[in-house]
This record gives sequence, C-alpha cells and structure tokens, in this order.
Amino acid sequence: NIHNMKYFTEEISKVMSRNFITLKPTDNARKALHLMRDRKASVILIATKRRILGFISSLHLLEAGNFPGAKLGSIARPAPSFTSSDTVLDVAKALVSHRMAAVSVLDSKGAVLGIVTSYDIVKYALRTGWLEMFSLKDVMSTDLVTAAPSDPVDKVRRMIVNRRVKQVLIIGDYGKLVGVVGIGNILDKIYGIALSRSTFGEVSGKTSRTLSCQAKSIMARPVSTVDVGDRLSKAAGVMIKGGFAAPVLERGSVVGIVSRSDIVKMIAALDLMPGLPVTFKGFKRHRRQVWD
Repeated sequence: NIHNMKYFTEEISKVMSRNFITLKPTDNARKALHLMRDRKASVILIATKRRILGFISSLHLLEAGNFPGAKLGSIARPAPSFTSSDTVLDVAKALVSHRMAAVSVLDSKGAVLGIVTSYDIVKYALRTGWLEMFSLKDVMSTDLVTAAPSDPVDKVRRMIVNRRVKQVLIIGDYGKLVGVVGIGNILDKIYGIALSRSTFGEVSGKTSRTLSCQAKSIMARPVSTVDVGDRLSKAAGVMIKGGFAAPVLERGSVVGIVSRSDIVKMIAALDLMPGLPVTFKGFKRHRRQVWD
C-alpha cells in the first residue's frame, strides 16, 4: 500500500534539528540576519527565559523592510510546540495548517530540545526512500511566479511578499530560465546598505536606488533544476542542497515548480485518505501558498 504511514508515525525526536539559533525579543533584525547568513539558517527561535514567542524567517525580515534596528519581538510569529514523542505526521499537519516556518519541541519542563522545519521533514522523507514512489508531474505546481531580467527588484520583492514564495524565477528570451531572485538576494542588498550607512536618509535613498535596479543585477545563477520525467526524490535532493524549491523543465522550458511545502503537504494529507489509492494531482494549486 503506497499510503503506508509507518515512516511518518516515527517520533519527531528522530527528525528535529538540535542545532538551532535562539535570540531574545530585544535583539534586532541586524543581528538575526548576520546569524542567518553565518549559520545558513532559515529560521530563528525568539524566546525569553520564561516563554517562547515564536520564530522569524527570512521572509519575515523582508516584510519588516530595511530597518536593521527593528526588534525581533515585533517581527516574531507564534507557533505551536510539541513533545519529542509526537510524530512526524503531527508536525507536518501543524506546519500546513498554521502555515508556519517551524515549530519547537519541548521537554517535560518546557525547555526547548529542538526545532522542526520543512527542511527537516523533507530531508527525513528523502532518507526513507518514500519520495521515490512519486513522479514530479503528479506533484508540481504549474502556477509559476516569474519576472523578466529587466523588471525592477522592487517588483520582485512585492511578488515574494504578496505571493508568499521564497524565490521568483527570472525568465529570459524564448521562455528560458536565466536565474532566480530569492529572499536572500534582496535582503543582502537592502540590509547590506542599511548596515553600511549611518543615517536614515542615506539608507532610504540608497535602498530606493537598489530596489529600482533590474532583477538581473542581483539574480542567482546557475539554477539547479529537475526534468519533468524525474522522481520527486530528485527535486527533494535539490532542495536539501540549498534550494527552497526546484524548477521543473521540459525540453529546456520551465513547466512547473516543486517546493518543500509541497512535500510537507503530501505527508500531512496521508492522514486524510487512509486506504485510498494515492494520487496527488489534487494538490496542484492555481494559487500558490508557500509558507516555509
């Protein structure tokens, strides 16, 4: 039975990350961004000695704007907590229903043992071999968020914030994928400017010029892609190596995209349809919601 849930009824302690960053609500966005860069972290836990406020992600920092002094307590988003005996499936369902970047795992005294992100769950699903059973065309979204190389960076920034995606595909002549602009590419520019300028007037003016630059000036390339005929495991491998999503090509043109959240949604859906023949075609979305 392809719907076998045995992998995902394992305790979350086998999946959670014990190497995570914790900052205080009084710490600022500048400190958070530096740590995210240095540790290659996608989320940071915000907590005091007595309670957990939640998490911040790179998307939250982008939404906060070019204010490196912004306090993290004002940016953090609340998230549910779990115990180490809760299951991978429990956490996958929570990440989907709450559209959260991460959840915390607590011991019996309320101390944080670890955190779980979509990255952790995708890495685990890849390790089990479960993803080998699915083809990309059954899972990928065909609702692509794209921009032209000449589009201003601010247009791309607004796409990321409004569509809740981690990256925008930059499509050149003849529909060819020429690069991607991710949250990190924009944050590096905006916060880099803010960190190097002493007065708000200088920061504001320089930031406006950066946001009016063309997307091709900050896009990342080459882009790791997968082919429409590949298995889902190959896309997961791309994401584990650093991508938030894997563009899907057919004859050299982009026809879809698969994100970490797509895989977590598949796992969460296992609890909804026990014993039924599995097809995830129903998960193709005309409107993307990427929350990791």
